[in-house]
Amino acid sequence: MGNFNAWAGKPVLYRLALYFIFVAYSVIGFRKAPGDDLSSSYIGCRMLAQGSGGHLYDFHPNLFHVVDTPAWVSAGADAGFTGFLHPYVQTPLWAWMLQPMCSHLTFGTFALIFLCIAAFSLAATIEIVARNWAGNFLRPLPLSILLLAIAISTPFQYAMWLVQTHALFLVMTVLALALAERGRAVAPGALLAAACAVKITPGFLLLYWLAGGRFRAAFWFIVFSLVLAATTVAAAGLDLTLDYVQSMRRVSNVLLVAFNNQSLAAWLGSSFGMQAEVGNWRMLPMSAAMKLTSLAAAIVGVAISGWMSRRQAWRGAAVGVALVSITIFTPIAWTHYFVSLIPAVMVLTNAGGALPLAIAVATFALNARPIAIDPGAPDFGSIEILRSHFFSAIILLIALILRCRLPDRLRYAPTSA
Repeated sequence: MGNFNAWAGKPVLYRLALYFIFVAYSVIGFRKAPGDDLSSSYIGCRMLAQGSGGHLYDFHPNLFHVVDTPAWVSAGADAGFTGFLHPYVQTPLWAWMLQPMCSHLTFGTFALIFLCIAAFSLAATIEIVARNWAGNFLRPLPLSILLLAIAISTPFQYAMWLVQTHALFLVMTVLALALAERGRAVAPGALLAAACAVKITPGFLLLYWLAGGRFRAAFWFIVFSLVLAATTVAAAGLDLTLDYVQSMRRVSNVLLVAFNNQSLAAWLGSSFGMQAEVGNWRMLPMSAAMKLTSLAAAIVGVAISGWMSRRQAWRGAAVGVALVSITIFTPIAWTHYFVSLIPAVMVLTNAGGALPLAIAVATFALNARPIAIDPGAPDFGSIEILRSHFFSAIILLIALILRCRLPDRLRYAPTSA
């Protein structure tokens, strides 16, 4: 992708060195992280391998983040896992695919592998964005500043602490968008379908491609999605697949206003009489009005970004708007999801000028301590802003859309890297 100069000479060596330092810091610094979020994939995978798939989608009747049924507690004990058990909410195909790993590795080794994958995925995401829409970050100095800012941001630290897989599906999504812009169709469709199979929300980007006129990529996304659906039924069975569908239906009707949910729905909920629920993960019923509001906002945001992508000069901004929209306008947007703001920040900063830089700095401030809540140790009595991540995303969204009034400032210009 891109011209040969981006891969030749000293600048690329500097970038590779910076990425190596970033990945090394991520792995070494968080190698002893509890990896609570990954536990659901590990234990769920082992349950499936041991023939206990009927309990894969067990859940707590009141609390979203807990699963304490006998089947799960027993599976955790058998695996020697002593951490916090979260419920499994991904496709059964994901657990099925992980069986060769989870059946033969300790959780510590399993988590270390995914920690490496997450760090590498973030580095790859940055490189893809730089080479396609934010060429200034092919230079070592801007890249080093960006990597430092990411390393001390709460979304990154929370993602590493939980050993989250979100970064893996983010890089697949970003690569799909980049390849589609270059006229490819099959590979983008396959990548986006794979990401959507596990994370669901990238599926909104089908509308992005349709609104942007990339019908071939959209077609192949649908084809591969159907293939993956059929594969899921074949591998996991119809009953377990239906359990997954029921689990998704249940989760889609849940409102969580916990401090680490930074979605539009959570902000609205905590703003209108649910402040007492901020400190826990109790499942509240989501009203039809709030569900419709979130869905409409996501559709409008993605549709606008798709329309923006029709103009070559606006495509970087379009990608940023799309990723921000599918992050904050779905009912659940955990703090670690906000690594998805990285492409938007890069594109905006690449525009040049004092105002875009000021907005990027403000975005960083709202995603870092002491202003952003540290999900690992929240302090509601300090200067921390409860929904700072959400506010930063809204600011970015508005800034990117408004900057399209000056498309020449958002156009990717190859550097001499």
